[in-house]
Amino acid sequence: MGSSRGRSLLKLVFVLRHVTALTAPPLMVLAIAMMISGYALAAPRVTREFFGIGYGEGVLVHSAPIIRCGFTVLALLHGWAGTLTLVLPRLVKAGRVMLAYFSLSAISAVMLYVLLPLLLIELTK
Repeated sequence: MGSSRGRSLLKLVFVLRHVTALTAPPLMVLAIAMMISGYALAAPRVTREFFGIGYGEGVLVHSAPIIRCGFTVLALLHGWAGTLTLVLPRLVKAGRVMLAYFSLSAISAVMLYVLLPLLLIELTK
């Protein structure tokens, strides 16, 4: 763990922890909004009684582009930062700095080339 490469990765982990912590509250709010509005589409009478949201409001909230895109962006960013936060320190402390760099590259590539199209799909709706 004494190498400068390992220390720079641990500094990155420190930043990624903050990214994860900052994206968690708005992601939770958007997830709850999506769930309640989804239930409003499936059971409008129940959600009107408990939350004051009927079918019409559920459609507006559930299909709002800003909510869908915000949820997708925050989920991707939170998942990327959280996964790297869990993986990188273990590899650096085990002395596998090159494997840590490979993991960073591989997880980032998966985010860009596999999960980013999900965001593009959301933007085109």
